[in-house]
Amino acid sequence: MSKEARYDHTVVPRPARRIVRAVEKGSSIRQVAARYEVSPSAAVKLMRRLRETGSVKPDRVGGHRRPVLEPHQELLRSLVEEKSGITLSEIQGELRTGFASLKWRVVW
Repeated sequence: MSKEARYDHTVVPRPARRIVRAVEKGSSIRQVAARYEVSPSAAVKLMRRLRETGSVKPDRVGGHRRPVLEPHQELLRSLVEEKSGITLSEIQGELRTGFASLKWRVVW
């Protein structure tokens, strides 16, 4: 992998590039962490990311998470259709009695 790919200046912060360069020149990770005033664990994780992915570019943060109740959508709809005035407490009661795969606390 070329150094240009590892040190993408638009994405990778300068301290990360400095830490990698210092370790590649022979300094220990802990020495480099102390020199650049970062925690040893941060420097270790940075070097691990470089080793595993070939880049020190940070991972993506966040992302889409599917709604917890989506797989149980039909069940919930049928409960509401059967009893149009059903309350949340009653829905929770129904979930407690017969559906162990769905925690009743998610319905609030």
